[in-house]
Amino acid sequence: DEQMKAIDLKLGQVERKNLTTTLKINGKLSLPPQHQAQVSMLIGGVVKNIYVQEGEFVNAGKVMAIITNADIIKDQQDYLENMANLTYLEKEYQRQKSLRDDDINAGKIYQQAQRELQIAQSRRATIKSKLGQLGIDVNNLSAQNIHTSLAVLSPISGYIQKINISMGKFADANATLFEIVDNRYLHLDLKVFEKDLH
Repeated sequence: DEQMKAIDLKLGQVERKNLTTTLKINGKLSLPPQHQAQVSMLIGGVVKNIYVQEGEFVNAGKVMAIITNADIIKDQQDYLENMANLTYLEKEYQRQKSLRDDDINAGKIYQQAQRELQIAQSRRATIKSKLGQLGIDVNNLSAQNIHTSLAVLSPISGYIQKINISMGKFADANATLFEIVDNRYLHLDLKVFEKDLH
């Protein structure tokens, strides 16, 4: 407040006026980081299909490409085998627990059943997390419904600035496949020196 009084600063409304002088100002176009994306995959694979073109607008969640990788089949097989094994281990654990409660079997056998169950549960959680990161819903997974390919989804809405893949090419894990920018949030940053403020 004291500084405003010292320079006799007055506040007013923004209004249109013809300026008698021009001022050259340095600046740059800028886009917030949450409105630009470099799209990559956690695992590599062969590009089977590409559904978009450079310059095209895509909505968040749109399938931009399909990538195939044999390793995802193995991961799904491991998950299904683990689930089948888990069912057996849960029943075995309950049986050993019941026998232990009745003081029929040794504590060692009960502890071993408990340990095997915990290892299988931990393995299930690990594989489920891995498949989830790849976009595979394990709740719909069955021996008849194994995915052989992965969809590359757009994380944001925006325009495709660059496509770094082509059909049949092997896309490396963590390599940038697509670059997307949302120019609706583009803004101009200008630097004005204090002497030029008036």
